[in-house]
Amino acid sequence: MLAIFFGRGKHIFNTIALSALIILFLYPHSIFMPSFQLTFMSVIFIVIFTEKFYPLIKTKHKAIGWFFSSILMTISATLGTLPIVLYHFYGFNPFTVLHNLVAVPLMCVIAMPVSLVGMVIPFGELLLRFSGEVLAITIRILTLFDIGYIYPIIRPVLFEILLYFGLVLSLLYFNRRLVAAALFFLIIPLSVVDIFVNYRQRFNNDLCVNVIDVGLGEAMFIEAPEGIRILVDGGGFYKGDFDTGKSVLTPILLSKKILTLDYVINTHPHGDHIGGIPYIIRNFRVRNFASGAYFVREGKFLELIQLVKEKKISFLIWKKGNSCLLKDTAYLVVLNPEADMSVDNLNNASLVIKLVYKETSFLFNGDIDKDIEERLILSGAPLRSNVLKVPHHGSKNASSLPFIFAVKPDIAILSVGKGIRGLPSEEAIQRYRALSIPLLRTDKNGFIRVCSDGKNITYRKYQ
Repeated sequence: MLAIFFGRGKHIFNTIALSALIILFLYPHSIFMPSFQLTFMSVIFIVIFTEKFYPLIKTKHKAIGWFFSSILMTISATLGTLPIVLYHFYGFNPFTVLHNLVAVPLMCVIAMPVSLVGMVIPFGELLLRFSGEVLAITIRILTLFDIGYIYPIIRPVLFEILLYFGLVLSLLYFNRRLVAAALFFLIIPLSVVDIFVNYRQRFNNDLCVNVIDVGLGEAMFIEAPEGIRILVDGGGFYKGDFDTGKSVLTPILLSKKILTLDYVINTHPHGDHIGGIPYIIRNFRVRNFASGAYFVREGKFLELIQLVKEKKISFLIWKKGNSCLLKDTAYLVVLNPEADMSVDNLNNASLVIKLVYKETSFLFNGDIDKDIEERLILSGAPLRSNVLKVPHHGSKNASSLPFIFAVKPDIAILSVGKGIRGLPSEEAIQRYRALSIPLLRTDKNGFIRVCSDGKNITYRKYQ
């Protein structure tokens, strides 16, 4: 309205920019919100497509004209918001045209006007109820059309989002020389470089272990040489309906362009280790699922095994002595549990796994305590490792001095968060300090990434 008042009504993009600036002036954080991004990108693309293609809709029948214009608006809004939708929601429905052809007339032409009238006239309750019924009918119809939803889809980064918009806009305005030149000499070469960089990151020769901050729980994502991908535990909570697999693990995996996992490993089925795994099993392609053999009475474990069978995933039961060759220079070896051990505490039945890559190694211990640590030492297990995942979230009953001496880690990583008093314990932390072993913590350092080139260990913290 301000643009019309000042005689600037035809400069639609200036008007859109002014409205965005006003919103950002009042609420600067809006630029990071999906609603802001989706609203403005859909409007911009609707304007662009309308200017380019609406003149091609030549018909004297208003109904036919409305039908084709609605399809045009839907396609333009879908293309304009596609990478943003993928970034925030990791999937999209290619049949949104059907949804809008139903939703727009029912919601915008009927429900909204009727509800507005119902709010201002006396005894408007009947109109409001009628509007609610129209919305309910709309939802039921949309549910019937809710087919073809593609999920999950790899998550684009900002650079890839900008490349997408550059590619679409350059195709729309290809008849301009400068735009055509930008397409051939800038956008296409940058797209090729991006594909090459992602390929090299996926199939490089380094090994990286990502310790994910999942609060008081554990989840580690291993990137082994030549594209092998492994998830060890899935975090989770004992209470509440927060799904770590959906809200934490999935965004991380998709941002790394991961749709297939070679192994999903559950060290033991306590809620803080198994909670996020079912969602990953349901929505990602998993080739192998591995766990120990002492959990058959655990309800969550049995439900997970049933899901694994339904998905026809190879189910592996690991015990001491089992090994798994990942590539010529990388392998896993299982150090616990023993085949004939008696276990009263599920924590002590945790899989203890050593990951070896050339001259370096990583030790994952689940939630074992000092009894199993002593057993491993006395059995002569090859505990020496460059990187140690601190057992049982830093419990005072784990990380005994003999065990730390046996492992002799260069770095120790503690996955911990708020929730249980005494985790981590000051006693356990002091043992690592006394031996001058650097201790990284997810509650203080956030996401921790440790990499090996086969000889040297490096790490980064993402707080």
